[in-house]
Amino acid sequence: MMTSYKTTLSLCQMSRNEAFALPKLLCLNIVFMKIRNLNKIVLITLASAICIGITLYAVVLSSRLKEEEDKNMNRWAMATSLLAQNKNFDNDVFDLILQTVKDNTTIPVIVADSAGVIHEYRNLSADGETLTDSRMKEIFEEMKSSGYKIDIPLGDGKMQYLYYSESHLLEQLSYTPAVELGVIVLFVLFAYLVFAKESRADQNKVWIGLARESAHQLGTPITALVGWKELLETTDIDPREVAKGIGDDIQRLSNIAERFSKIGSNADFDSTDIVTTVYRTFDYLRTRVPRGVSLSIENRLEGRDISTPHNTVLIGWVVENLCRNAIDAMEGKGELSIRILEESGHLSIEVCDTGKGMTRGTIRQIFKAGYTTKKRGWGIGLSLTKRIVEQYHKGKIAVKWSEVGKGTIMRVMLGKISK
Repeated sequence: MMTSYKTTLSLCQMSRNEAFALPKLLCLNIVFMKIRNLNKIVLITLASAICIGITLYAVVLSSRLKEEEDKNMNRWAMATSLLAQNKNFDNDVFDLILQTVKDNTTIPVIVADSAGVIHEYRNLSADGETLTDSRMKEIFEEMKSSGYKIDIPLGDGKMQYLYYSESHLLEQLSYTPAVELGVIVLFVLFAYLVFAKESRADQNKVWIGLARESAHQLGTPITALVGWKELLETTDIDPREVAKGIGDDIQRLSNIAERFSKIGSNADFDSTDIVTTVYRTFDYLRTRVPRGVSLSIENRLEGRDISTPHNTVLIGWVVENLCRNAIDAMEGKGELSIRILEESGHLSIEVCDTGKGMTRGTIRQIFKAGYTTKKRGWGIGLSLTKRIVEQYHKGKIAVKWSEVGKGTIMRVMLGKISK
């Protein structure tokens, strides 16, 4: 029974900071999830803009190629007219005119007279197949209806007409915008589905972790209340002491409820000396670390009043999370130290351990929600820690050093030190 009594008193002495921190962290996660979703929308919009730009370029390219083909057909008609008039040309000029006619190897063309009799044709079949008379007439009618027609004067009032259509290359290129638009739609749909699935998975990880953490936060005062009840029923303890303990735990539950009711509001920064905040967390951890862990703190800013804007509850949560991860990495045996120092005018907090260390692959993953190397880990502690430091306090958190089998140093850099 004495053991139960001591356990109850220990639970009642729990820091109220733990009860206050969870709702604020929940608020931060909701805000940062929205920011992350916004970044994904920006990414999709940028990718779509690039695809649309490529599509527009293909349209412009098709238009220019069509203009060049029209020019080539006009040159072809002029050369044909000159050859038909049998004028006396120098050999070089004649060869140039003849070469102009021969150079058309891509544009489908038919030359016919006013009676519709076909005198010449080129490039009507993409694969070089022999065309029947019926198929030839069918193609001829299609060209006449297309509107691409050039008059060829032959002299003495005689006329021929050049009919042509787009080259097979231009025809294929004209389909490109439609294909690319289809690709854009598929890409956006695929990206949306992937991001939505990833977002739901991340949210599930965060909510599961927060649900378990909230159960832990609520469980401590509830367990203490159960202990006070047992003491009251089975011992002759002073009822006034029990009443005080129950009152403290009820107040903690009230504080938790109040914090949840204020989700969405921003927590204010405190004017408390940040060194004091770190020491309070150190004192809280000192009585709760395993016996095999040696815990120490080093303040390299001794004698200075460090006024760095921060929220005491959240920074205390950061230091505690880092220390608990270090203790887990040492598996209950080793040296854990906290260092407070100045780097480039900024306050730096380092948590050093002699644990198992991390590989480079692990270092790249540790701040992602849901990632954990623990058998019973939730994968939310370092993710929340990073968001508190970088998003809420505009600071930085990183692995300063880590080596497998030797240990790790985690560094948190906050705002500039006000002197």
